[in-house]
Amino acid sequence: MELDPAIAKLLNLDPAQTTVTPIGGGDSSALTARISSTLADGTVKRYFLKTGVGEFGQLMVRGS
Repeated sequence: MELDPAIAKLLNLDPAQTTVTPIGGGDSSALTARISSTLADGTVKRYFLKTGVGEFGQLMVRGS
């Protein structure tokens, strides 16, 4: 899985130092992933990413 350039820019991450790993079972309306990036000072920063597709996916990500 590749890091979307918009996410890299938003989080100020170097794509060459960043991995995106899908996690969980997921279904056709959602995707969860872990973003892990090594920063310039050597520390590792981790993020949780959840995306939704379609009406059900939007509802799930936004909440009721």
